[in-house]
Amino acid sequence: MVIRPCAYIRRSTKEQLESLNIQRSTILEYCRNRGWPEPVIFEETISGASKTRPVMDQMMKEVKMYKYSHCLSYRCDRVARSISSLVEIITTMSERKISFISIKDGLDLSDGIMSKALIFLLGIFGEIELSLIRARVQDGLERRKAKGLPIGRPKKVEDKSIIELKQEGYSQKEISQKLNISISSVSRCFAKHRNKEN
Repeated sequence: MVIRPCAYIRRSTKEQLESLNIQRSTILEYCRNRGWPEPVIFEETISGASKTRPVMDQMMKEVKMYKYSHCLSYRCDRVARSISSLVEIITTMSERKISFISIKDGLDLSDGIMSKALIFLLGIFGEIELSLIRARVQDGLERRKAKGLPIGRPKKVEDKSIIELKQEGYSQKEISQKLNISISSVSRCFAKHRNKEN
């Protein structure tokens, strides 16, 4: 079997650059110890919560083209933020006979049978994770409803409504309560209106 490894390393926007260096050196050492060629490294500085990760997307595009035999990461949380996302990525690789390896997690899916078993288990945990998220969201909505608080996104309040209430003699606090918006929003509108008048 020809070994053609790739690797994904990521640091969040709040992490030091050293984080990438540690990930890179750990992956390169792993490959050297096994006599593998140096991997193609996909490097990204982006929050794990970001919905779009251009470098990850490019790597997965190449994965789907069967360019690699193995995909390495420092830890699973560098690749995916949730179990369900991790399952999706690993499944895509597994379907193309690409082995996913997470070095610090001790996860090596080179074994076909173990790989299928683990993906199955992760899939179950992913479903549990999604169920827990849905339950937390529902609990939050019910608590807001019980307190008489609005549910869903707050309605956009036009500056016109704020200024009209101001002209009627309402204070910032009274306007915020009446329109169900923050005092800072009212204050910003006041300032913007003053600048226009000047």
